[in-house]
Amino acid sequence: MDDTMIGKFITELPMDDPSEMRVSSKPIHYIKELGSGVHGAVYLAVIESKEYAIKVWKWQSDIDLAERLRIYTSPFSHECRAFARLQSRGENGTWAVKCHGWIKLSDEQYRSLPRRYGFPLIHWAIVKEYLPNPIQLSDIPEIVRKKEIARQALMYNPHNCDILPRNFRGSFIVDLGNTITYPYPLYWSNWGFENAYETLISG
Repeated sequence: MDDTMIGKFITELPMDDPSEMRVSSKPIHYIKELGSGVHGAVYLAVIESKEYAIKVWKWQSDIDLAERLRIYTSPFSHECRAFARLQSRGENGTWAVKCHGWIKLSDEQYRSLPRRYGFPLIHWAIVKEYLPNPIQLSDIPEIVRKKEIARQALMYNPHNCDILPRNFRGSFIVDLGNTITYPYPLYWSNWGFENAYETLISG
């Protein structure tokens, strides 16, 4: 999955203004790391005086699949497809945090990342609204109410891997790295999608 394939994939369903953000050379001022995990790292950053959460990825995919299907199976692709589906339905910023688009970090933007990890991060990143407030018990009724958005969009989270308190800010989910969007090579039937999200909070 090279840069050409990624570029073609993400521009089929653009976000609010990805043509500006995707190849932007505007300075990114990284403020601090917000978190890291097996999929990559998230940073609080400022672009043109506005705060964003920028998720920079580690490349992963299901190596047991044919090469033409691997584009669907990386956590980066999961988030791209999930946010694109929400955008195409006019629901960007409703169930999940608002996504502003995808960018490819320039070499300079990449080198200025605050820290490095034992695994390589790729140059591709997703830019999201920065929400500082963690989930509260009072947010749970709204989270349950909004689960229908994901169901109607045929978005499925196997074993509820993303549906954890740490992945919410208020009532908005911020991590869709494990969320798969129909159609998907491992779940071509829509049965699993239509019956997903029964258990929303675990752990």
